[in-house]
Order: sequence, then structure tokens, then C-alpha cells
Amino acid sequence: MTDKHHIVHDKALAKPLLTSFLILIVSGLAINQLTTLFVEHHLPLEHATEESASSWKHLEWKDGIETLRRPIPGTQLYAHRAVTTVDVPLSVVMKTVRDTPHQSSWIKDLQEQEEFHKSAHHQDENEHYVETAIVRQKYQFAIPGAKPREFLMKRTMTTTEAMDGSGRTSVEATFISFADEKQEYPVCDGCVRGHNLGSTWTFATVQGGKKTKISADVAVDPHLTNLSQFFVNVFQKRWPHDTIHRLVVKLMADSGKHEDALHQAAHTFHHLKD
Repeated sequence: MTDKHHIVHDKALAKPLLTSFLILIVSGLAINQLTTLFVEHHLPLEHATEESASSWKHLEWKDGIETLRRPIPGTQLYAHRAVTTVDVPLSVVMKTVRDTPHQSSWIKDLQEQEEFHKSAHHQDENEHYVETAIVRQKYQFAIPGAKPREFLMKRTMTTTEAMDGSGRTSVEATFISFADEKQEYPVCDGCVRGHNLGSTWTFATVQGGKKTKISADVAVDPHLTNLSQFFVNVFQKRWPHDTIHRLVVKLMADSGKHEDALHQAAHTFHHLKD
């Protein structure tokens, strides 16, 4: 009876001990993850140097897209870059990218976009074709209680043509906020105006024009004052990846190709980097 009593007692004691042990493991993993996020998205900025601010650091590969980041000097924010290669020629990519009324179908969180004072193409001193416009974009972020964010920006699109006249080899679109000193573009009702610190989309032909390399460098302060800069960085890390992924999926669908082509794109991009 005594041995049986001890066995029952030991089993009863083992169950709460095992539960406590599992809770300890889960808690440790959670703390480790939070510590990693904190270090990645906050601490390095306190010691950012000019060298680190000019160097992109790899974060992850996902869906055939590489995500990188670097500090934005003078802030506690990071700029993020997403890069991939898509099995679609540049002309087809640009047809989708320039389709302003339907950009909300692939640009993450975009609700509205307007263009003003769009210039005609003209050649600059480097014989590139340049087009400028004022762009206003309205976003609704998936953050409870956050008001819509509006960005008023100057967009400059620069097109490089092949020397042999065979067509475009690259298109670069830069976006940067500017001061609306004359108040020609009032903030939309219920919106908060964010600040684009200088973002660039680049589209370039690769493999003889059969594929297109897509890169998005995003440096934005959405003025989410109710969130710490740590959480703003965590939130913004996903935007360039998710937007490029949505663009690629749309391009693949429009071209009658399967999304699995993203994995081929990742393989191609690895080789192009070397």
C-alpha cells in the first residue's frame, strides 16, 4: 500500500512540475523572440554610424523576396528594402505599375491615389527620360484606432533606354514628401499626413529582357505617435515585402503563370547577385 501510495503521489506531483517546465520553456522562447525583435528594430539605432546608415543588412528570404534594412540617420526608424526577380518583361511590369486606378489592388493598405501636374517625358543631361508629378496617397493601416495616413510627395520617374535603341532597360521612381507652403493640397478629412523621407522603386531588365528585377527601398515616418518607434519598425518591415509579393502575384496571374514562379525568381536572383 505504501509503494502504491508513493506512485500515486509522485504522479500527482509530476503533472504540475511538467506543466511548470513547459510554461518556463514557452516563456523563454517568447522572451528570446521579443529580445531579438528589440535588438533588431531598436537598439542598433542608438549607435548608428554613417557606415551603417549606408549599408543594407539582410533580414530574411520569404516568398522568393529578400528583405533588408538600414538605419535612417537622425531617427529611430529603419528604411526597408525588398528585392526579387519576376519572370515577366519590363514592358509588362510597367503597364501594371503605371495603371494608377488599379494600384490599390497590389499596393498594401493603399486606399486612394491622385496625381497632379504630371509632366511630359523630357531628356535630362544624361539623356535619360524624366517625368515628374505630384502624388497624394491615402493609406489605412491595419492598426486598431489608427487614423488614415496621407502622403503628399513629389514623384520623379527616370527611364533609361538601351544604347542600341532596342527599348527600355530600367525605370526608377523616387518619392519624397515636400512642404505644401501654399496649402494647395489640404490634408483629407480625418487623415494624418505622414512623411516620406525618400523612397525608390527600381525596375530593371535582366536575362536579355525576359525577366525584370524589382526593388523597393522604403523610408517613411507614418507619424504613428501612439506607438513606440520599436513597434513602428516592426510594422513597417512587412510593407515592402507584402507589396512586392502582391505585385508579383498579380503579374503572374495576368501573364497566366503560376505563383510557384516566385521560387524560380528567388533562384535567379541569387545567381544575379553573384
